[in-house]
Amino acid sequence: MSAEAAEAPAFCRQAEFARLQSWSKSYVTALKQQGRLVFSEDGLVDVQASLARIQATTEAVERASPPAVPPPQRADRDRKEFYDAENARLDLEERLGRLMRAEQVLEAVADAGAIFAAQLDALPARLAPELAGLGGDEGRIQAVLADALEGARTEMVGKLKNARIGG
Repeated sequence: MSAEAAEAPAFCRQAEFARLQSWSKSYVTALKQQGRLVFSEDGLVDVQASLARIQATTEAVERASPPAVPPPQRADRDRKEFYDAENARLDLEERLGRLMRAEQVLEAVADAGAIFAAQLDALPARLAPELAGLGGDEGRIQAVLADALEGARTEMVGKLKNARIGG
């Protein structure tokens, strides 16, 4: 028996039980509400019986004393199970079209950006004759420019949507 175990009381108040286990008081209160603590007739926590009940009723075995599976082995298994489940979820999201690989996103953004830049670069040469023919009518010039920019925006958005849907 360790020196700590020899010093631990058989019965104590909830706050003392929390301190002995290095747990928060709120965690011990939650354990009480879940019926996972054992109390004496006078309302004190039965330390050993409570630890046994917690260990028997928890999946987070490493919190209870002593652990049924040493923590590193349990942590490795939990980590592997978590990442296996996460990979399965990501695969499903990708198959459903709700998730794209980063390379696909970067390629789609680069393509859309290149199209948008090319359209903007072409505007002066394409619009100059039309704008010259408007004879300085600012309202009509603004309308022509707005239509040209809207067309460029629409094409860029369409390219991005097609990349998402078509994958």
